[in-house]
Amino acid sequence: MTVSARKDLAAKTQSIILLHPRLFAALAGAIMPFGFAPFYLIVPSMLSVAAILYLWQQQTPQQAKVTGFIYGFAAFLIGSYWTYISVGTFGGAPVWLALIVMLGLVSIMAAYYSGLGYVLTSWFSHMQLSRLTWVFVVAALWTLMEWIRGWFLSGFPWLNLGYLSLDTPIAGYAPLGGVYFCTFVWVFVIASLPSMFSASKTWNIGMGASLIALFVSGYFLNQAQWTVDFDNEISVALIQGGVSQDKKWLPEQLPKTMELYARLSVEHADADLMVWPEAAIPSVRQNVVQYFNSVKARLGDDTSLLVGMLDRLPNENGDDIYNGLLVIDSDLNTSKEQAYYKDHLVPFGEYFPVPGFIRNWLRMMNLPYSDIKRGGKKQPVLQLNDLQVGAFICYEDAYTDRVNAMLPQAYLLVNISNDAWFGGSLAPHQHLQITRMRALETERPILRATNNGITAVIDKKGNIVSTVEQFKPQVLRAKVQPVKGATPFVMLGNWMIVGLCLLFLLFIKLLHRPR
Repeated sequence: MTVSARKDLAAKTQSIILLHPRLFAALAGAIMPFGFAPFYLIVPSMLSVAAILYLWQQQTPQQAKVTGFIYGFAAFLIGSYWTYISVGTFGGAPVWLALIVMLGLVSIMAAYYSGLGYVLTSWFSHMQLSRLTWVFVVAALWTLMEWIRGWFLSGFPWLNLGYLSLDTPIAGYAPLGGVYFCTFVWVFVIASLPSMFSASKTWNIGMGASLIALFVSGYFLNQAQWTVDFDNEISVALIQGGVSQDKKWLPEQLPKTMELYARLSVEHADADLMVWPEAAIPSVRQNVVQYFNSVKARLGDDTSLLVGMLDRLPNENGDDIYNGLLVIDSDLNTSKEQAYYKDHLVPFGEYFPVPGFIRNWLRMMNLPYSDIKRGGKKQPVLQLNDLQVGAFICYEDAYTDRVNAMLPQAYLLVNISNDAWFGGSLAPHQHLQITRMRALETERPILRATNNGITAVIDKKGNIVSTVEQFKPQVLRAKVQPVKGATPFVMLGNWMIVGLCLLFLLFIKLLHRPR
């Protein structure tokens, strides 16, 4: 295609977009989530991001703020609709309240994209930036937006573009700088695409060569080995009870659940390490001591047993309830010395940051209102004979700092979860994708045990070694190789890419400040 033909195509595209910018933003946002699990349609997601960036280049800051909000709202409405299922279907909330919670979360996420569009167009559009500088500015701003979205107000790091990297050459950058480094690379690639419709042949050749170099470098980086094997392989058994959330906490279901987990475990007593999912037995530790002592006796001393279970610990004002992963030894009463307690809790799921009168209203509405206590940021790894295990519960694996806190001490990572809250929605697939990225960043194998799927064994390169079908009682058996060592990302965390983005943007602002 000639330069004039590309310019004509760009002009026609621009005229169509400017006629219906809000509709265009909504359609682009709705397409974006399909690049993530379980669809993995990366190209449409790339085009979605390219579309909103192209639109912003034609708009004023106020217009970009509106279209950015619409884009983010559509993306998260499609990509995280499952919050309605957890609150309404299984949480027991009335339809109107479940809709408010879902739309509230979606609106908060949309606000980040609104702010991104406004900052990009108001702070940088008036500058006489080169095409290359503009691409770097866009990549840096988008990366910082996702990073802030991942921790501010507890954070919700879902649908980060860096997760598109799995199973692509860009995955090689994850051990260097984590998921946000991958986000930067993706946005750099995507932001360069619109300019190719109107740029010169020289620019297109240079940018094309740069993009090829990015992918080739990523491919070879993905072959690098940042960790080394530790000791021998171990045999693992991940127990998936398959108990649906609507039955899990019914009193009459408790004996059936206890019998199910005991039977599945004893059938695989030859495993070196056995893991039960989050809150596998719907009770607190103190009520089932005799049961677990019996199970451990039947398994024998050669099997290390990790169980997700609520734990009640005393304090000065009474008892606190923790969501824990407990090491079951010969006497369950001593297991509190070997436990990991969840620290990053789910707002309005595990704790309720509301005044007392709201809590009374929740009680009247027959909704859960009791707070789970935080376990603390600095907790030791679990010591299972010579094997040191790092643990995290439920969506804690979405927070890179939480996982890195266990490293490099841990030779193996374990994630337990209860994705039964989301039924057959997209959430369990998206969650598994996030866990795979943590394995890739840290170059650690991860054992993922869930109540009804998706239970999986993930190798240190983020590949799924084995998995079992959702919603069925099953046991996943596999051989796993523990490793030791540290990737650059484990040592530096997110601060490398965040620091570089901040320094670059500050330099550009100072360089182009009014004289």
